[in-house]
Amino acid sequence: MVRNINCNIYEKGIMYTSSKLIQKYYHTHMSHRLAGIINQIDTTSQMAARILGADFTAFFYCGEDSNKFIPVAYQYGHHLNIKHLGEFERDWLQKAIYDLPKAASLVSLDEKSHPQAVQDAFGSRNGFSHRYHFPLFFEDKLHFVCLAYWFSPVEEISLETTTMLDLICRVATYSMANVNNLQMVENYSSRLSGLLPIFEIPLSEYSFDELFSEIMGHLCNITPNATVHLFARNVDTKRLVYKSTFNGIVPEESLIEHIISNIEEQFSGSFREDTKKYRCYNLKNISTTSFREIITLQIVPDDEHQYITAICNESERDFCQNDRELLSVYAVFAQTVLRNALLVKRLKQTNKLLEESSTRLANVETVAALADMTSGLAHDFNNLLGGIMGRVQLMQLRVTDEKVQTDLKKIEKLASEGAQTVRRIQEFTTVTSPKDLKPVNLNQVVQDTLSDESNDWKTLAEKKNIEVRSRYEVDDVVIDGDHHDLVVALHKLIENAVEHAPEDSIVDVRIVTEHKKIFISVHDTGPGIPDDIRTKIFYPFFSTKSVRGAGLGLAIVHGIVGRLGGKVTVQSDTETGTTFTIIFRQSTHIEDVSEITRKETTAEQLKILVVDDDSEVREVLKDMLSIDGHEVVDCPDGYKALEILENKSFDIVITDLGMPGISGLELAEEVHTKYPQLPIAMITGWGAQLDQHEAIMKGIRKVLAKPFHLKEIKALVQELVTTT
Repeated sequence: MVRNINCNIYEKGIMYTSSKLIQKYYHTHMSHRLAGIINQIDTTSQMAARILGADFTAFFYCGEDSNKFIPVAYQYGHHLNIKHLGEFERDWLQKAIYDLPKAASLVSLDEKSHPQAVQDAFGSRNGFSHRYHFPLFFEDKLHFVCLAYWFSPVEEISLETTTMLDLICRVATYSMANVNNLQMVENYSSRLSGLLPIFEIPLSEYSFDELFSEIMGHLCNITPNATVHLFARNVDTKRLVYKSTFNGIVPEESLIEHIISNIEEQFSGSFREDTKKYRCYNLKNISTTSFREIITLQIVPDDEHQYITAICNESERDFCQNDRELLSVYAVFAQTVLRNALLVKRLKQTNKLLEESSTRLANVETVAALADMTSGLAHDFNNLLGGIMGRVQLMQLRVTDEKVQTDLKKIEKLASEGAQTVRRIQEFTTVTSPKDLKPVNLNQVVQDTLSDESNDWKTLAEKKNIEVRSRYEVDDVVIDGDHHDLVVALHKLIENAVEHAPEDSIVDVRIVTEHKKIFISVHDTGPGIPDDIRTKIFYPFFSTKSVRGAGLGLAIVHGIVGRLGGKVTVQSDTETGTTFTIIFRQSTHIEDVSEITRKETTAEQLKILVVDDDSEVREVLKDMLSIDGHEVVDCPDGYKALEILENKSFDIVITDLGMPGISGLELAEEVHTKYPQLPIAMITGWGAQLDQHEAIMKGIRKVLAKPFHLKEIKALVQELVTTT
């Protein structure tokens, strides 16, 4: 700290005043830069005290943007007991700048010696006899005042002293202007630093409204003497709506309407389009309010969220340029944080959708992979079972022993059951749409399913006292489908619901229509499906049953619904139970008519070409057809079949579907092109996966699934040669 020395009695002591006064009135701490400036002020105030030779000297400063005087320095000896210094300061803080004398003056304070002595409470209480008032003006504004007091009478102040004092006060004024500017910079920097914690707000821990309130708290920190009203703009109506008030009480409705009308009038619809959207605007027409000024600030993080704040200033001082710049910076910070919060929210939503899509895609890919795998297995099993059943049936024709016949029938029955299991697998793996779709009333499908007394789940429902209840919103809900397949699918879902529903509960079957979609739901109040197995329930052979089961029920539902162009969804939790929903689009049935010329023949013995890559199946077919006296030629692939057809004529061609080199469909297409009158049949282990429409277009008149029965082969030949 710099010492303030009384000019008359330097040898008697010193006083410290300047640094304390400046820190007091600027609310700042001593810094290196501020210390240097205070040193200049102390030096100039000491010089002024020296040339005046006063017992007490006081210096006051008034800045560019203020009308208030603040004490800068006092110069007097520490041995003096100066009284009422606090009142002296307060008196000068309240003085009106235009009421002070504009010229230097030396006046007497002793009423006894001078009847015209001026009134000076501070001087009289401290026993001073004279006071000298020296004002310093710049551009007609009073900026600096030097007051000097003496105990002994003073006759006059010389021109030389006045000239020196003018120079000294000018230097002190420049120094104080530097203090003022430095303080403004430090104050701005400090307040700006106070806004940086906005970026430290944890975005994920707050909702958007909570985050907005947190950010508005920072606005209140930089405008402590103002009330902040927040308005939101409706993006559809373009009207402002009052949201909340910060740092004050909720205003009356009349004030809200007044502010809204003025804001809308001032912006005239250019709310978001304003290129200077971070600027502070002074609101006009506020004379009817109690506020000194109202400034507005836009906060628009995106097109859907548009806000404007009305900052109502109630202090005696207008917002300065630094205040406005700070508010503009705040608007940039606030919009950035809110925009980031919205991006985080949208990113979370996107990630959630991606996770759900990824899960669904993985499930679809898994189901598709399982479909390919089981489809191949089903084809191979059909070939094996076809050979077994064919051989067994041929043996039955040749064997007369009753015991052997009985054993052969048992073998045939087991093979037939195996074939049925394979067909159920193929129902899951089939992805092509069936050709023969007809209008089906889904209400009738539900009724037929519930009324079928042969359903296995009915016994279990009675045992558990479960009511299976149906509800329809519309009397007739028709889609293009297959009645039998839909009954099978619904049967599987109801069976699954009854198995998992608790005793004395209800299983709801409901049909609703919405937005050209039909929803068939089956709901039970069971324990729900655990998350870890929910994605596997449509996999073939997957089962949670404690008893023996194939695990094909829901897989079959998935296959049937997929073939009919629909989809199956599931919702499940421990509180509400499980709901399976089949979704179909409403559609119009289109009759597919294809004219295929059938061969007319009355011959009992036919020439038949059999094409199959499986030697066992070829031999069985050849033996079965030979029983009726037909001439049979067999070949292992399509290329060989085309060579044979070039050199020999046939009455019927029977081909497999999946063969190496050239498929059965490709073979049928080429044969039908060259020999359009030649009937073609297909016997395949792929079963229902064959697209019936495509088969007809390639000339195939009949499709028979493996494994086949001898009587089915006989019927096939008879159908192909019968006149339509």
